[in-house]
Amino acid sequence: MNKIVSVFILLFSLLTITAQEEDVLLTLALDSVFSKVKDTEPGGSVYIQKGNQSLYSRNFGLANLKTKEKFTENTVSNITSVTKTFIAYGILILQKQGKLLLDDSLVTYFPNMKNTATAGKIKIKHLLSHSSGLPVIATKTNDTLVFIDRPDFEPGSNYRYSGVDYNILCLIIEKITGEKWQAFIQKYIFEPTGMISSKIVNGNYKDKQRTQGYKKLKGKYTAYNTQSCDEKYPLCNSIWTSPGNLRKYVYAIKECVFLDCETAKSATQIYKHDNWRSMRNPTNGFSWTIHEEPNKDTYVECAGSGSGLATQIILHPKQDIIIIWVSNNDVSYSNLLLQKLRQRAYVK
Repeated sequence: MNKIVSVFILLFSLLTITAQEEDVLLTLALDSVFSKVKDTEPGGSVYIQKGNQSLYSRNFGLANLKTKEKFTENTVSNITSVTKTFIAYGILILQKQGKLLLDDSLVTYFPNMKNTATAGKIKIKHLLSHSSGLPVIATKTNDTLVFIDRPDFEPGSNYRYSGVDYNILCLIIEKITGEKWQAFIQKYIFEPTGMISSKIVNGNYKDKQRTQGYKKLKGKYTAYNTQSCDEKYPLCNSIWTSPGNLRKYVYAIKECVFLDCETAKSATQIYKHDNWRSMRNPTNGFSWTIHEEPNKDTYVECAGSGSGLATQIILHPKQDIIIIWVSNNDVSYSNLLLQKLRQRAYVK
């Protein structure tokens, strides 16, 4: 009997050692992604989780070269277009409340359009999935709605990333709720999620504690100038938040904190319209991109970048792996991080 117990103890010890060795090898592999970033240079923060267990967490470099403030999980940074995921969930919350339908046309909310026949073909679901045919960006005009009269292709037939789509979604939130869309997101997503250090502010935000974005020119880092942004342009008001708060956000999505699971899941599934005509298969949900490749695990991601600041959230549903990274050095880390995880067989 004692011999059997001894064998089990030995086997358990060997398994434990193997697991510990794997942890070290994964850490070394992921550390190598950031090996060229010096402590005195712009950096970022990365967090990787599998299930409820942290696989990797690292903060590197400086948030601001002038103040020498280090990048930490509490560093506040502009997540730029990742803001669109919050807007998409805001629309889905209103759908769940019975205040709109994704098949509602824009004429429902903007009945005074010049070309109601054209506006009537563009629906909320087209805006959410970037398939409206509206422009990529707006001009300096403050009236986003002028673009509704002239989509470049039949709504639902093709894909084109469009900031105008999400500007109009912000206006729809305001039409329905009678309050600023920022206040709605604060109330229905930030508060239940516990994102207490998060703000939705204008692109001209000049808080001394904010992260500064940098670009490298001739071997030297240069600060980006603060973007000039018209306060009346909805998406100039993007979210400033910390890596720690982004963890709370992803947890809230995963655990259906601010929206029921079935409705929340629709945002991260490919949405193909009945009249789809593009040669390319659709890859978009509602502000999320779904990557399906032969012999690889399907994963979902959203990303934002601008003025040297970058953010990305990657979800691997099959392996229950989450990757969140933020940087201020004009560098994207996604491909290298995924490469290291594939090499260690955490994802396929």
